Amino acid sequence: MPIGRRVKIVSISGNASSGSATEIDQGHPWIVALVANVALPSYCKLPANAEIGDVVEVYPGDTQGGIVVQVPSGESWRGEALPQLADGGALCRKVTSTEWAWIRGT
Repeated sequence: MPIGRRVKIVSISGNASSGSATEIDQGHPWIVALVANVALPSYCKLPANAEIGDVVEVYPGDTQGGIVVQVPSGESWRGEALPQLADGGALCRKVTSTEWAWIRGT
């Protein structure tokens, strides 16, 4: 299967308020999200409509970094929460119906 059918690349603006984090739209089993800063830090949220096994890669969309990735309401991180992304990105996978796991990358 061509990679274009499996991966969707999106660019969004983060939100300056943690209570109003910009949600990343799933729509594909593998999403690469470039999150632009509107403030330091900027907040984004993993998709509420993700299915088990879906992956979201999150990268700061500019060199300032400062991206905080949140999980949807009622869901949690497996283990500790993903630290703020100051440089490099992270791969987040939905591992159960209510849990996300993450791996830091560069």
